[in-house]
Amino acid sequence: VERLPYDRPNTTMREFPLCQMCHEEYENPNNRRFHAQPNACEACGPNVWLESKNNTLSEGHDAIAETAELIRNGKIVAIRGVGGYQLLCDARNNAVVTSLRQRKSRPAKAFALMVRDIAQLKTYADVSSTEEKVLSSPQAPIVLIKCSSSKFTKAIAPNLNRLGFVLPYSPLHILLMNELDFPVVFTSGNLSNNPQCTAVKEARGDLSEITDYYLHHNRDITNRVDDSVLTVFEDKPMAFRLGRGYAPISNRIDKVMTNTKAILACGSQVKNTFSLIDGERLITSQHIGDLTNQRINDDFETQLALQKQLFAIKPDYVAVDLHPDYQASIFGREYAKQHNIECYDVQHHHAHLAACLYDNGYPADADNVLGVVMDGTGYGPDETIWGGEFLYGSYAQFKRLGRISPVAMPGSAQAILQPWRMLYSYLQHHQFKLSELPAQLQQVLKEKPLETIDKMLENNINSPLTSSCGRLFDAVAAALGICSDSISYEGQAAIELQQAAENYTSSCKPSGYHLNIKETDGYLEIDTSVFWTEVIADININLTIEDISAKFHIGFAQVVTNLVVRLAEDRCIEHVALCGGVFQNQYLLSVCMTLLTNAGFKCLYHNNLPANDACISIGQACVVASQSLGA
Repeated sequence: VERLPYDRPNTTMREFPLCQMCHEEYENPNNRRFHAQPNACEACGPNVWLESKNNTLSEGHDAIAETAELIRNGKIVAIRGVGGYQLLCDARNNAVVTSLRQRKSRPAKAFALMVRDIAQLKTYADVSSTEEKVLSSPQAPIVLIKCSSSKFTKAIAPNLNRLGFVLPYSPLHILLMNELDFPVVFTSGNLSNNPQCTAVKEARGDLSEITDYYLHHNRDITNRVDDSVLTVFEDKPMAFRLGRGYAPISNRIDKVMTNTKAILACGSQVKNTFSLIDGERLITSQHIGDLTNQRINDDFETQLALQKQLFAIKPDYVAVDLHPDYQASIFGREYAKQHNIECYDVQHHHAHLAACLYDNGYPADADNVLGVVMDGTGYGPDETIWGGEFLYGSYAQFKRLGRISPVAMPGSAQAILQPWRMLYSYLQHHQFKLSELPAQLQQVLKEKPLETIDKMLENNINSPLTSSCGRLFDAVAAALGICSDSISYEGQAAIELQQAAENYTSSCKPSGYHLNIKETDGYLEIDTSVFWTEVIADININLTIEDISAKFHIGFAQVVTNLVVRLAEDRCIEHVALCGGVFQNQYLLSVCMTLLTNAGFKCLYHNNLPANDACISIGQACVVASQSLGA
């Protein structure tokens, strides 16, 4: 759709005039295709064709049949779908999957799989009724399902036991999968860290070194949109990424607050979305991506212009993240300046809390809640890096009451990419001697530039303090030899650490490590000193990584609960909001919910919106709507 009203001339189907038969269907009120704007048939609708890098090979049904044969024979094919191109290959073929990883510069991040139908999926995984329902829904998202990796080549999802499955959701995908009796890899057609290709010319350029063949169609794609990704938690769908089928989406904000203003919320730097509020409506974009990439940044502006036009919204206020250098924040501040409107800075973790409240329909005039906001990074008002926060408040305001005890991030952003840096920072912070550490830890830190890191820490050079939960998880993962040297995608170390905890098989429930609580500078802090002593002792006796990871997750959930109980002693706290990207870790979320519920609290957590930074724009919009009305 390029403009409203939703009539064929205002869509990309205007290039395909209806034939006489389709026109009669369109005009007949007794026909199921009456006024169906995309109505078309083989005679008057879009065409498909298969091409190599030099020539058109076939068209129509022949092109689809030949594409299936190419995939069967170990080739990679780029297929133009609904919201962009996807890359497909035989999921059983280790050589071609490994080749796709190399060509796409994607060494470890899991690939999704398309299966023909639920019956085929059930030969590979145990599928719950809820998972089946979500997979088969009209939205047809990718659904993460526990599955034995031994049934596929390990190159599909290295070190993980959850695989993303999707059913065919467009006529082209259905016709293709009807030709195949095996699952196919199904991943975005793009250069690494770039937006998904949408145009034929763009795909021919960007994907020329990745794909062997192309299956094109000639219907333009106006709205680039990635596939949605969900999982099932507590027998309910839980969103990880909202795209095709789910977003852009318009919801009502009057379920939580009264609003009369128009607001543009620009979102975060990574996993960006933007949101628009106009009176009772809250409109949120599809997943945009990482705005450090200029092409994705351009797509942000293109999609924003389209949504503003479609919904006829002229903002009165702009909301941006407090971080001074986020591209979305720079854009928002400049937009506010150009349009002479007020711009609100919204602290990152306050936005997380507000988004969780909105996701749960929590009223703005209800009592304050305690937000346990755990993620990788967020700019704090004190100019340090937050990420392990206990915030008391609601939409309009918050007060920081607790945190994970801060440590330095040597190398700043480099410490996110190289988990050994955070491990070393924690060890130095607690004054462990390198020569006295177990051989396994010494091996992790062997040949690392530790003298340089020491100077950085001693002189506070590019080593900002952080209370980040994500960085603590990275440090623990590094200590266990998980992604110690580097990660190749966001959250990899923490995801594989969760996998290790879930692989704990002993019949005895592990006791959690001791993470204590101390008071510093007016905050209750999670202190990790005893914890690290216990971890090092267990490494020294060669306890398995599964045992150590499980003990860490349980111990962390226990200290979160203990700290919440302490904070609730002098306050009326009934609800605890568990939010931030760390709580996509279902193992941790489940243990936290059990312990907090047993302690008498009601837990709020994300289901409809992702807990990660994709929800930041929604939180920003709600904060500004509440503040601008004095709610």
